[in-house]
Amino acid sequence: MTLAMFIWWILFGVPLVAILVGWVVLCSRWRLETHHLRALTAMVMATAPAVLANCSYVCVDFVRPEPSSDYTLERIGLLVSAVALVTAAPSAKCAQRWISILTGSVSAYMFVLYFLVDITG
Repeated sequence: MTLAMFIWWILFGVPLVAILVGWVVLCSRWRLETHHLRALTAMVMATAPAVLANCSYVCVDFVRPEPSSDYTLERIGLLVSAVALVTAAPSAKCAQRWISILTGSVSAYMFVLYFLVDITG
């Protein structure tokens, strides 16, 4: 495993693991949540940028390389993470406060990472 691959998995794998743990906790405490639609929307939208980042890395690294001037995936990830930030705000009304904290922090983290990747390219 190269250093770049290790750094990639730390940067984009940690939010994915955090959101997967969040899904497990949400499913185990489903009866405690009163705002099911808000919680599900926030969790799905926070999951999307992390999954997109990891799947695009695997696809580009193992299936077919992308040209260095093509930033389509990064721009899509930036847009999806911006939408995830917007949908994380209503999750503050959820009964379980950790949903709001988790989705907001993962969405903000992914937005900053996609922004940095897009702007440095």
